[in-house]
Parts: sequence; C-alpha cells; structure tokens
Amino acid sequence: MSKGKESNNRLKHRKGVIDMILNPKLFAGKWCIEVSTPEFGKTILLDKEKDFSPLVFDTEEEALDYIRKVMEDN
Repeated sequence: MSKGKESNNRLKHRKGVIDMILNPKLFAGKWCIEVSTPEFGKTILLDKEKDFSPLVFDTEEEALDYIRKVMEDN
C-alpha cells in the first residue's frame, strides 16, 4: 500500500470522531454545535448529509433538542 493511500484511509477512518459535545454556539446568525475532536480540538459539528457543511439551527432550543436526541440514541 502506498503512503498516500494509507494516510487517506486513516483520514476516512478518523473523520467524524467526536470526544465530547460541548454546547450550542451562535455563529454568523445561526446556531451551531461546538464539539471536541481528537484531530482538530474544538470545532463545529458538520452535516455529513450536506457535503460536510456546518450543521446549523435557527434557534438555540433546536440545537439543544438535537443534542438531547443524540445523547438518548447513544
């Protein structure tokens, strides 16, 4: 296996690894969810359904509801 392919596979494997959900955060007029990841530290939760653009909510309550749902599912 070439080195380039190996690092690409490792990135795919690690993408989406979240240590902890931190809190909703207002960013450019929309609410996002701040998370902590091993690779990037604090970052914004991305939406894998929408080409990994930031997952946004209109209100803080919607963001909190999403966090509660994720916590219940795990």
